[in-house]
This record gives sequence, C-alpha cells and structure tokens, in this order.
Amino acid sequence: MIKAMRLYRAIRKIVDEEHLSALTLSCFRLIEQTGTTGCLALALLNDEGIIAGCEGDLQSVFTMLAAKVLTEKSSFMANPSMINARTNEIILAHCTVGITQAEQFIIRNHFETESGIGIQGILPTGDVTIVKCGGECLDEYYLSTGTLTENTNYINMCRTQARLKMNTPAEYFLRNPLGNHHILLHGNHEQILDEFLQSNGCKRVE
Repeated sequence: MIKAMRLYRAIRKIVDEEHLSALTLSCFRLIEQTGTTGCLALALLNDEGIIAGCEGDLQSVFTMLAAKVLTEKSSFMANPSMINARTNEIILAHCTVGITQAEQFIIRNHFETESGIGIQGILPTGDVTIVKCGGECLDEYYLSTGTLTENTNYINMCRTQARLKMNTPAEYFLRNPLGNHHILLHGNHEQILDEFLQSNGCKRVE
C-alpha cells in the first residue's frame, strides 16, 4: 500500500507540474521498474477528475475524456473477459476502477502478476453505456447500451468484474472489435455520444 501511494504521489506531482487533464501508464513496465502497480493511482486520479487509463491505451483515454466532457460521468476502462453471443452477455473486467463509481470496494492484489494493489469495485446494477473510439484516425466508434446485472468474482479474471446484458449483438466483441479495452459508463448516454461522434464525421461500427 505504501509503495502504491508513493507512486500515486509521484504521478500526481507530474499531473500538477505539466497541467495534465488525462494520462495513461505503461502498466507492466512500471511493475518491473517499481515493484508495484498503478491500479490504485489510476483509481484515485479518476476520482479527482483526471482521466487516467491503463496500458498506454490512448484511444481508450480519448474515449474516456470525450465521455467525461459530454456526460460529466467518470467511466470504467475494462477488457471483455467473457463473451456469450447466445445469451448476449459479456463480462467486463479490470484491476482498477474509480472508487467513487463503486458501491463498495475491496483492496486485492493485481490479477496478472499477483503483486501490488488491485481494486475490486462492486458496481451499481442498472442501465449502462459501452463506448469505444478507434480506427487509425479515431474516425470509428462502437456504442451500445445494456444492463449491468451482476458483479462476478471469477478467479481467472481481473478484480473488478461486471456482467452486462447487451442491447446489441455481443458477437461484435468476437468478430472485429475496436481494440481490447472498452469504456463503461453508468446510465444511458447513447444519444449524446452518438450525436457528438456523428457530428465529427465518425463511423459507427456494430
């Protein structure tokens, strides 16, 4: 915990000095160099309104930043870790989530490395929006709504896990998704996100 908080303080100092509104970390390289994870730092930064993403994924950070500006909502960046095209369900999972987005949270270790600090957030059930901007020129996007039905606790996935019943075919995640990470927001924000992305000449993929 002390190592993770020292890393947070170091990143926060850079944010203040460089006047950053968004950032992403090279997470696995950071673990090798510091012996701890960035999961707690990212959770705290997102709670403070600094868009903070994982694994150097600039497209996801852009998506999170656009979503925050348009909806004033923080978001959860995660991997589709289970996809059931028959029941139209997916599980999104990652080892960090903004603590203020969760009803409860548990401090765990990081799933892939079993080291450092990971956050298991228990997220509120109900309507959600899933969005991802992608393509070489950020000119494509995926957008769907669904229902968060359950917080799962599988041992073979990252710590925060959310089962979603999708309102569009889950086959998208098996065919040709716009990268691995996707962004979850609580509530239905499809209209405002769609209008913004369409007005900027982006193509919606399904």
